[in-house]
Amino acid sequence: MKSYHPTRRTVLRGLGGSAVGVMTFGIKSVVLAEESITVGFLAVDNWNDYGYTQSHLESANALGERGDVSVLKEEGVPEGVEVQKAMKSMIELSGASVIVATAWGYYDPHVLEVAAEYPDVHFLHCGGIWTPEQPPNVATYFAYTDEVAYAAGFVAARMVSSDQLGFLGSKPIPEILRFANSFTIAARTVNPDITTKLVLTGEWTNPVREAEATNSLIDQGIQAIGCDVDIPKVFIETCAKRQTFCTGMHVSQRDLAPDWFLTGAEWNWITPVDRFISAVVSGEPYEHNMRGGLGQDMVKISPYGNAVPDDIRQEADAVVEELKSGSRGIYVGELRDNQGNVVVPEGETLPVDDVSLELTEWLVEGIVGSTT
Repeated sequence: MKSYHPTRRTVLRGLGGSAVGVMTFGIKSVVLAEESITVGFLAVDNWNDYGYTQSHLESANALGERGDVSVLKEEGVPEGVEVQKAMKSMIELSGASVIVATAWGYYDPHVLEVAAEYPDVHFLHCGGIWTPEQPPNVATYFAYTDEVAYAAGFVAARMVSSDQLGFLGSKPIPEILRFANSFTIAARTVNPDITTKLVLTGEWTNPVREAEATNSLIDQGIQAIGCDVDIPKVFIETCAKRQTFCTGMHVSQRDLAPDWFLTGAEWNWITPVDRFISAVVSGEPYEHNMRGGLGQDMVKISPYGNAVPDDIRQEADAVVEELKSGSRGIYVGELRDNQGNVVVPEGETLPVDDVSLELTEWLVEGIVGSTT
Protein backbone atom coordinates (compact mmCIF):
# COMPACT_ATOMS: atom_id res chain seq x y z
CA MET A 1 0.00 0.00 0.00
CA LYS A 2 1.08 3.54 -0.67
CA SER A 3 1.10 6.83 1.15
CA TYR A 4 -2.02 8.93 1.45
CA HIS A 5 -3.06 12.41 0.36
CA PRO A 6 -2.18 14.59 3.36
CA THR A 7 -3.58 18.00 4.10
CA ARG A 8 -1.29 21.02 3.93
CA ARG A 9 -1.47 21.41 7.73
CA THR A 10 -0.41 17.78 8.26
CA VAL A 11 2.49 18.07 5.84
CA LEU A 12 3.78 21.34 7.25
CA ARG A 13 3.53 20.16 10.84
CA GLY A 14 5.05 16.76 10.18
CA LEU A 15 7.89 18.00 8.03
CA GLY A 16 8.43 21.09 10.10
CA GLY A 17 8.08 23.33 7.04
CA SER A 18 11.66 22.51 6.06
CA ALA A 19 12.97 21.58 2.65
CA VAL A 20 14.71 18.43 3.82
CA GLY A 21 11.71 17.16 5.74
CA VAL A 22 13.42 15.67 8.78
CA MET A 23 13.08 16.07 12.51
CA THR A 24 15.29 14.47 15.11
CA PHE A 25 14.37 12.51 18.18
CA GLY A 26 15.35 14.76 21.07
CA ILE A 27 16.17 12.10 23.66
CA LYS A 28 18.56 9.25 23.17
CA SER A 29 17.30 5.78 22.42
CA VAL A 30 18.18 2.74 24.47
CA VAL A 31 21.80 1.71 23.93
CA LEU A 32 21.89 -1.85 22.65
CA ALA A 33 25.45 -2.05 21.35
CA GLU A 34 27.31 -5.36 21.73
CA GLU A 35 24.01 -7.22 21.48
CA SER A 36 22.05 -8.49 18.53
CA ILE A 37 18.73 -6.69 18.35
CA THR A 38 15.61 -8.20 16.84
CA VAL A 39 13.79 -6.24 14.13
CA GLY A 40 10.31 -7.28 13.01
CA PHE A 41 9.02 -6.45 9.50
CA LEU A 42 5.29 -6.63 8.74
CA ALA A 43 3.66 -6.50 5.29
CA VAL A 44 0.09 -6.55 4.03
CA ASP A 45 0.76 -8.54 0.82
CA ASN A 46 3.01 -11.45 -0.12
CA TRP A 47 6.71 -10.67 0.11
CA ASN A 48 7.55 -11.87 -3.40
CA ASP A 49 4.98 -9.79 -5.28
CA TYR A 50 7.32 -8.05 -7.75
CA GLY A 51 6.00 -4.82 -6.30
CA TYR A 52 5.74 -2.55 -3.27
CA THR A 53 5.93 -5.31 -0.66
CA GLN A 54 8.92 -6.98 -2.29
CA SER A 55 10.79 -3.67 -2.12
CA HIS A 56 10.56 -3.94 1.68
CA LEU A 57 11.63 -7.59 1.60
CA GLU A 58 14.80 -6.46 -0.12
CA SER A 59 15.52 -4.01 2.70
CA ALA A 60 14.75 -6.66 5.35
CA ASN A 61 17.14 -9.11 3.68
CA ALA A 62 19.86 -6.46 3.35
CA LEU A 63 19.41 -5.48 7.00
CA GLY A 64 19.78 -9.12 7.98
CA GLU A 65 23.33 -9.04 6.64
CA ARG A 66 24.34 -6.81 9.56
CA GLY A 67 26.02 -8.77 12.28
CA ASP A 68 24.14 -6.99 15.05
CA VAL A 69 20.60 -7.56 13.78
CA SER A 70 18.20 -10.51 13.75
CA VAL A 71 15.26 -10.06 11.35
CA LEU A 72 11.71 -11.38 11.70
CA LYS A 73 9.30 -11.18 8.74
CA GLU A 74 5.53 -11.62 8.61
CA GLU A 75 3.47 -11.16 5.44
CA GLY A 76 -0.26 -11.03 4.74
CA VAL A 77 -1.09 -8.97 7.85
CA PRO A 78 -4.34 -6.99 7.32
CA GLU A 79 -4.51 -3.25 8.00
CA GLY A 80 -6.61 -3.60 11.13
CA VAL A 81 -6.42 -4.87 14.68
CA GLU A 82 -4.56 -7.91 13.31
CA VAL A 83 -1.42 -5.82 12.86
CA GLN A 84 -1.56 -4.75 16.51
CA LYS A 85 -1.66 -8.42 17.52
CA ALA A 86 1.23 -9.22 15.17
CA MET A 87 3.37 -6.38 16.52
CA LYS A 88 2.69 -7.37 20.13
CA SER A 89 3.52 -10.98 19.36
CA MET A 90 6.87 -9.98 17.85
CA ILE A 91 7.64 -7.85 20.90
CA GLU A 92 6.44 -10.17 23.67
CA LEU A 93 7.20 -13.61 22.21
CA SER A 94 10.19 -12.91 19.95
CA GLY A 95 11.82 -10.03 21.81
CA ALA A 96 11.63 -7.50 18.98
CA SER A 97 12.97 -4.11 20.04
CA VAL A 98 12.28 -2.52 16.64
CA ILE A 99 9.15 -2.86 14.48
CA VAL A 100 9.12 -1.87 10.80
CA ALA A 101 5.53 -1.51 9.59
CA THR A 102 5.44 -1.21 5.79
CA ALA A 103 1.75 -0.67 4.86
CA TRP A 104 0.07 2.73 5.01
CA GLY A 105 -2.96 1.52 6.97
CA TYR A 106 -0.76 0.26 9.80
CA TYR A 107 0.15 3.74 11.02
CA ASP A 108 -2.89 5.43 12.47
CA PRO A 109 -4.11 4.21 14.87
CA HIS A 110 -2.28 0.88 15.06
CA VAL A 111 1.43 1.75 15.17
CA LEU A 112 0.68 4.83 17.27
CA GLU A 113 -1.37 2.90 19.83
CA VAL A 114 1.14 0.06 20.19
CA ALA A 115 4.05 2.52 20.37
CA ALA A 116 2.37 4.29 23.27
CA GLU A 117 1.92 0.94 25.03
CA TYR A 118 5.57 -0.08 24.49
CA PRO A 119 7.67 3.08 25.00
CA ASP A 120 10.97 1.13 25.05
CA VAL A 121 10.38 -0.34 21.58
CA HIS A 122 11.19 1.67 18.45
CA PHE A 123 8.68 1.83 15.58
CA LEU A 124 9.47 2.72 11.97
CA HIS A 125 6.66 3.21 9.44
CA CYS A 126 6.74 3.68 5.67
CA GLY A 127 4.68 6.59 4.40
CA GLY A 128 3.35 8.07 7.60
CA ILE A 129 4.06 11.58 8.80
CA TRP A 130 5.08 11.89 12.46
CA THR A 131 3.88 14.96 14.36
CA PRO A 132 5.09 16.16 17.78
CA GLU A 133 2.01 15.01 19.72
CA GLN A 134 2.61 11.41 18.62
CA PRO A 135 4.79 8.94 20.58
CA PRO A 136 8.49 9.90 20.51
CA ASN A 137 9.53 6.29 19.81
CA VAL A 138 8.01 6.45 16.31
CA ALA A 139 9.74 7.46 13.08
CA THR A 140 8.66 7.40 9.43
CA TYR A 141 10.32 7.17 6.05
CA PHE A 142 9.39 7.66 2.41
CA ALA A 143 11.18 8.60 -0.82
CA TYR A 144 10.73 10.87 -3.81
CA THR A 145 10.38 8.94 -7.08
CA ASP A 146 10.21 12.02 -9.34
CA GLU A 147 13.82 11.68 -10.52
CA VAL A 148 13.72 7.99 -11.39
CA ALA A 149 10.29 8.47 -12.98
CA TYR A 150 11.89 11.19 -15.09
CA ALA A 151 14.66 8.81 -16.18
CA ALA A 152 12.07 6.16 -17.12
CA GLY A 153 10.12 8.69 -19.18
CA PHE A 154 13.29 9.78 -20.95
CA VAL A 155 14.11 6.21 -21.97
CA ALA A 156 10.54 5.47 -23.04
CA ALA A 157 10.46 8.53 -25.30
CA ARG A 158 13.79 7.62 -26.88
CA MET A 159 12.54 4.12 -27.70
CA VAL A 160 9.35 4.98 -29.60
CA SER A 161 8.72 6.24 -33.12
CA SER A 162 5.34 7.79 -32.33
CA ASP A 163 4.21 10.90 -30.45
CA GLN A 164 2.26 9.01 -27.80
CA LEU A 165 3.09 7.17 -24.58
CA GLY A 166 0.83 5.53 -22.02
CA PHE A 167 0.79 5.50 -18.24
CA LEU A 168 -1.07 3.16 -15.88
CA GLY A 169 -1.61 4.35 -12.32
CA SER A 170 -3.61 3.18 -9.33
CA LYS A 171 -5.04 6.13 -7.36
CA PRO A 172 -4.90 9.90 -7.94
CA ILE A 173 -2.72 10.64 -4.92
CA PRO A 174 0.14 13.17 -5.09
CA GLU A 175 2.87 10.52 -5.31
CA ILE A 176 1.37 8.87 -8.39
CA LEU A 177 0.48 12.15 -10.08
CA ARG A 178 4.05 13.33 -9.52
CA PHE A 179 5.34 10.12 -11.08
CA ALA A 180 3.17 10.56 -14.18
CA ASN A 181 4.11 14.24 -14.37
CA SER A 182 7.86 13.59 -14.15
CA PHE A 183 7.60 10.75 -16.67
CA THR A 184 5.87 13.09 -19.12
CA ILE A 185 8.08 16.13 -18.52
CA ALA A 186 11.14 14.00 -19.35
CA ALA A 187 9.52 12.52 -22.45
CA ARG A 188 8.76 16.01 -23.76
CA THR A 189 12.43 16.99 -23.46
CA VAL A 190 13.05 14.27 -26.05
CA ASN A 191 10.04 15.12 -28.22
CA PRO A 192 7.98 18.24 -27.36
CA ASP A 193 5.02 16.78 -29.28
CA ILE A 194 4.73 13.64 -27.15
CA THR A 195 1.59 13.17 -25.08
CA THR A 196 0.92 10.60 -22.35
CA LYS A 197 -2.44 8.85 -22.17
CA LEU A 198 -3.15 8.36 -18.45
CA VAL A 199 -5.39 5.62 -17.04
CA LEU A 200 -6.06 5.29 -13.30
CA THR A 201 -7.66 2.07 -12.04
CA GLY A 202 -8.79 3.57 -8.71
CA GLU A 203 -7.32 0.66 -6.70
CA TRP A 204 -3.87 -0.08 -5.31
CA THR A 205 -3.88 -3.39 -7.10
CA ASN A 206 -6.48 -4.95 -9.41
CA PRO A 207 -4.96 -7.40 -11.92
CA VAL A 208 -8.10 -7.59 -14.07
CA ARG A 209 -8.46 -3.82 -14.44
CA GLU A 210 -4.73 -3.41 -14.97
CA ALA A 211 -4.71 -5.97 -17.80
CA GLU A 212 -7.78 -4.40 -19.40
CA ALA A 213 -6.34 -0.88 -19.19
CA THR A 214 -2.97 -2.01 -20.56
CA ASN A 215 -4.58 -3.79 -23.51
CA SER A 216 -6.73 -0.73 -24.19
CA LEU A 217 -3.68 1.53 -24.35
CA ILE A 218 -1.88 -0.89 -26.66
CA ASP A 219 -4.96 -1.14 -28.89
CA GLN A 220 -4.65 2.65 -29.38
CA GLY A 221 -1.23 2.15 -30.94
CA ILE A 222 0.87 3.14 -27.93
CA GLN A 223 4.37 1.67 -28.14
CA ALA A 224 5.61 2.24 -24.56
CA ILE A 225 3.76 2.46 -21.23
CA GLY A 226 4.91 3.51 -17.79
CA CYS A 227 3.25 2.44 -14.56
CA ASP A 228 2.78 3.08 -10.87
CA VAL A 229 0.60 0.36 -9.39
CA ASP A 230 1.35 -1.64 -6.26
CA ILE A 231 2.04 -4.94 -8.03
CA PRO A 232 3.16 -4.35 -11.66
CA LYS A 233 3.59 -8.04 -12.53
CA VAL A 234 0.39 -8.39 -14.60
CA PHE A 235 1.06 -5.08 -16.33
CA ILE A 236 4.61 -6.10 -17.29
CA GLU A 237 3.55 -9.55 -18.50
CA THR A 238 0.66 -8.08 -20.52
CA CYS A 239 3.03 -5.65 -22.24
CA ALA A 240 5.44 -8.48 -23.05
CA LYS A 241 2.65 -10.63 -24.47
CA ARG A 242 1.57 -7.72 -26.67
CA GLN A 243 5.20 -6.87 -27.59
CA THR A 244 4.99 -3.38 -26.12
CA PHE A 245 7.75 -1.58 -24.24
CA CYS A 246 7.15 -0.90 -20.54
CA THR A 247 8.77 0.67 -17.50
CA GLY A 248 8.41 -0.64 -13.96
CA MET A 249 8.04 0.48 -10.38
CA HIS A 250 9.04 -0.57 -6.82
CA VAL A 251 11.60 -3.28 -7.73
CA SER A 252 13.17 -4.45 -10.96
CA GLN A 253 10.76 -6.41 -13.16
CA ARG A 254 13.43 -6.98 -15.82
CA ASP A 255 13.42 -10.75 -15.47
CA LEU A 256 9.67 -10.86 -16.16
CA ALA A 257 10.10 -9.41 -19.65
CA PRO A 258 13.79 -8.87 -20.51
CA ASP A 259 13.07 -8.00 -24.15
CA TRP A 260 10.26 -5.50 -23.49
CA PHE A 261 11.09 -4.03 -20.07
CA LEU A 262 13.05 -0.80 -20.55
CA THR A 263 13.92 0.34 -17.02
CA GLY A 264 12.04 1.47 -13.93
CA ALA A 265 11.95 3.27 -10.62
CA GLU A 266 13.02 1.33 -7.54
CA TRP A 267 12.84 2.11 -3.85
CA ASN A 268 16.08 1.72 -1.91
CA TRP A 269 14.52 1.32 1.52
CA ILE A 270 17.66 -0.10 3.12
CA THR A 271 19.08 3.45 3.28
CA PRO A 272 16.52 4.89 5.75
CA VAL A 273 16.02 1.55 7.55
CA ASP A 274 19.74 1.06 8.14
CA ARG A 275 20.10 4.70 9.25
CA PHE A 276 17.32 4.22 11.78
CA ILE A 277 18.70 0.92 13.11
CA SER A 278 22.19 2.42 13.44
CA ALA A 279 20.76 5.24 15.56
CA VAL A 280 18.88 2.78 17.77
CA VAL A 281 21.95 0.57 18.25
CA SER A 282 24.27 3.49 19.00
CA GLY A 283 21.81 5.30 21.23
CA GLU A 284 21.95 8.41 19.05
CA PRO A 285 18.97 10.64 18.20
CA TYR A 286 17.07 9.53 15.09
CA GLU A 287 15.07 11.38 12.50
CA HIS A 288 11.31 11.29 12.87
CA ASN A 289 10.53 11.90 9.17
CA MET A 290 13.16 10.62 6.74
CA ARG A 291 12.71 11.73 3.14
CA GLY A 292 15.03 11.78 0.14
CA GLY A 293 15.54 10.92 -3.50
CA LEU A 294 18.43 10.03 -5.79
CA GLY A 295 20.92 12.25 -4.00
CA GLN A 296 20.13 10.58 -0.68
CA ASP A 297 20.34 7.05 -2.17
CA MET A 298 16.70 6.33 -1.31
CA VAL A 299 15.67 5.49 -4.89
CA LYS A 300 17.46 4.01 -7.88
CA ILE A 301 16.87 3.24 -11.55
CA SER A 302 16.31 -0.36 -12.64
CA PRO A 303 18.78 -2.17 -14.93
CA TYR A 304 18.03 -1.59 -18.60
CA GLY A 305 16.27 -4.25 -20.66
CA ASN A 306 17.79 -6.01 -23.66
CA ALA A 307 16.13 -3.72 -26.19
CA VAL A 308 17.72 -0.49 -24.91
CA PRO A 309 20.76 0.23 -27.11
CA ASP A 310 24.07 1.46 -25.74
CA ASP A 311 23.65 5.05 -26.92
CA ILE A 312 20.31 5.46 -25.11
CA ARG A 313 21.73 3.82 -21.99
CA GLN A 314 24.58 6.33 -21.99
CA GLU A 315 22.20 9.23 -22.51
CA ALA A 316 19.95 8.04 -19.69
CA ASP A 317 22.91 7.50 -17.37
CA ALA A 318 23.98 11.08 -18.03
CA VAL A 319 20.47 12.32 -17.22
CA VAL A 320 20.50 10.38 -13.94
CA GLU A 321 23.84 11.92 -12.97
CA GLU A 322 22.54 15.41 -13.78
CA LEU A 323 19.45 14.82 -11.64
CA LYS A 324 21.57 13.49 -8.80
CA SER A 325 23.96 16.44 -8.90
CA GLY A 326 21.15 18.98 -9.21
CA SER A 327 22.35 20.34 -12.55
CA ARG A 328 19.08 19.21 -14.16
CA GLY A 329 15.71 20.13 -12.70
CA ILE A 330 12.31 18.55 -13.28
CA TYR A 331 9.75 21.18 -12.28
CA VAL A 332 11.27 24.10 -14.16
CA GLY A 333 9.13 27.11 -15.02
CA GLU A 334 7.32 28.13 -16.97
CA LEU A 335 5.40 24.90 -16.41
CA ARG A 336 1.68 24.53 -17.06
CA ASP A 337 -0.85 21.87 -16.17
CA ASN A 338 -3.00 20.16 -18.76
CA GLN A 339 -5.72 22.75 -18.21
CA GLY A 340 -3.40 25.60 -19.21
CA ASN A 341 -2.78 26.94 -15.70
CA VAL A 342 0.74 28.00 -14.70
CA VAL A 343 1.92 25.75 -11.87
CA VAL A 344 5.57 26.82 -11.85
CA PRO A 345 6.22 30.43 -12.96
CA GLU A 346 8.92 31.42 -15.42
CA GLY A 347 12.32 31.59 -13.78
CA GLU A 348 11.41 29.33 -10.85
CA THR A 349 12.26 25.68 -10.15
CA LEU A 350 10.64 23.44 -7.57
CA PRO A 351 13.08 20.88 -6.12
CA VAL A 352 11.62 17.41 -5.59
CA ASP A 353 11.70 17.90 -1.80
CA ASP A 354 9.56 21.06 -1.97
CA VAL A 355 6.72 20.62 0.52
CA SER A 356 4.14 21.96 -1.93
CA LEU A 357 4.68 18.94 -4.19
CA GLU A 358 3.34 16.75 -1.39
CA LEU A 359 -0.01 18.30 -2.24
CA THR A 360 0.08 17.78 -6.03
CA GLU A 361 -3.39 17.57 -7.55
CA TRP A 362 -2.55 18.64 -11.10
CA LEU A 363 -1.43 16.88 -14.27
CA VAL A 364 1.27 18.46 -16.35
CA GLU A 365 0.76 19.73 -19.89
CA GLY A 366 1.03 16.79 -22.26
CA ILE A 367 -0.94 14.31 -20.17
CA VAL A 368 -4.24 13.25 -21.68
CA GLY A 369 -6.49 12.29 -18.79
CA SER A 370 -7.80 13.53 -15.47
CA THR A 371 -7.48 12.85 -11.74
CA THR A 372 -11.07 11.59 -11.46
